[in-house]
Amino acid sequence: MKYSYIFFGAVFFILCSVIFIPAQDIEPDEPEIILPSVVLEIEDLSVEKIRSGLPEEIEQPLPWREYPLPEPEELEIEESSFEISAPDEEHTAPEEGRRDLIAEVTLGAGIPSHFIGSISLFKFGELPEGKLLFHHEMLDGIGSNSPGIGYNMREDILEGMVRFDIGDVEFKTDGEFVDLERGLQGNSNFYSKINRRLSGDISLKYAISDQFILKGRVDGSVSSQLLTGTSFQQINEFLISPEVTGELQMENWYLGITPELSYRNVLEKNGLLTTRFQLRVDVGIDIGEKYRIDAQASWFYSEASNHLFPFYLGLTGTPTDFFMFRVNAGYKLLQYNLKDIFAEYEFSSVPDTLLDNHGWFVDLMSRLYITDRWMLNAEASFMKHSGMFTVDKSIDPVTGLFTPDQVEALSLNVLFGARWNITDRIFAQFNAGAEFLDRPQFFPQYSLGAQLDATQEEGKYGGGVSADLLLGEHDYIQVPILDLYGFYRPADFIKFQLDINDLLLPIVSQQRYSWYPYIEEGFKITLKTQINF
Repeated sequence: MKYSYIFFGAVFFILCSVIFIPAQDIEPDEPEIILPSVVLEIEDLSVEKIRSGLPEEIEQPLPWREYPLPEPEELEIEESSFEISAPDEEHTAPEEGRRDLIAEVTLGAGIPSHFIGSISLFKFGELPEGKLLFHHEMLDGIGSNSPGIGYNMREDILEGMVRFDIGDVEFKTDGEFVDLERGLQGNSNFYSKINRRLSGDISLKYAISDQFILKGRVDGSVSSQLLTGTSFQQINEFLISPEVTGELQMENWYLGITPELSYRNVLEKNGLLTTRFQLRVDVGIDIGEKYRIDAQASWFYSEASNHLFPFYLGLTGTPTDFFMFRVNAGYKLLQYNLKDIFAEYEFSSVPDTLLDNHGWFVDLMSRLYITDRWMLNAEASFMKHSGMFTVDKSIDPVTGLFTPDQVEALSLNVLFGARWNITDRIFAQFNAGAEFLDRPQFFPQYSLGAQLDATQEEGKYGGGVSADLLLGEHDYIQVPILDLYGFYRPADFIKFQLDINDLLLPIVSQQRYSWYPYIEEGFKITLKTQINF
């Protein structure tokens, strides 16, 4: 019990710091990176680069690069850019003799000048529940360049969550601090670009009766982009969005009504000040046991977009035990904020204006289980954009960033994937994606991927290989991205793992680019030691 009090005291301290501490001025001098003497990392805690401009609600079984297909009501990008295998969130008491407080630590370092540090704490089982996560990673000397001259990256992420009941009210709060730095590699008068985000939300849920539920939520964030060097430039976005939802849940249908307000202020750019209001009505109807109809209709208003009436109609079905599908169609609204631009377009400068994107759309998704070992899935998404966000291909020699733009566009994205469970301990995955019409600058037009993993029967050792080929980012073809890993677990509480990333790149003596002329991380070798408590 004493450890639980200490744990939740630490979580509340982090949350209060993240949500309520105002952003401080950042020194314009070149940032000094201080590495801890022991470097840590959580297993499978990887920061994925977002490869497409719209978010995805449908969970994909394929772990590598995807083309997200957004839901009509969604623009919000997930704050956390990494995933952790968290414990089951069901409110069940822990089994006898089972710990309800779990800690994971991993030690990791590699070449070239690669350091990783992560730690996670989970309290689950009976309420209250919570988590506390920290991740640090840095790499200096990208593309065999010397350290300290701007060919570097750094990522620091701190996240906390607490959930508990106050009488009949379920209370949940979480907060996050994200600090991402990218060296500008001599393409700018500045040394590096730093994106920081403080974000948090508080949500309440109260069941007035078995059928009627009242929910409330407040989201807030402070996001900034800083160019560092002998001089500096800084942009700060303040965003707050409260909403209240009333839900009527019956046996075969539900009805929800949600008024939502969103306020954004950017002190350095008056053109980005905006207030939005949206009134949303959601309806869901079960048709038998195999089909479901979902619909949403909204009234939206902002000074820039005026009055809009987004809506969608969706059908989800499982006509057989081995096949399911989903179809959504309507008029979509995507609310762009700077925190989304900072997350998705890492070398874009800050726009003077930022309009919400809207237009007609159709989304399709299907999943087919051929046997108990073979699964196929396919997705397609079409949208007519009023203002797709992209950048100009030419670089600003002063800032080293690309000029942002919003254009009318037609997008058609297709994704196909397959998973093969060869045995209970060996599985393979394949995927192929394509964007046939318009897409944001520097985003791939085609992608191919494959992965093979194998584990010893008792889980003592294993490994895998994955390969990805991205085409259409540039006018030339780059070699596939080939990654290898292997692990050995001498005891249940400890595991050693060796990762080799982008193995082919040094063999062909090439550099890897995404946002040309910026060099990607490329070849890395990292040794990790994971310890569970």
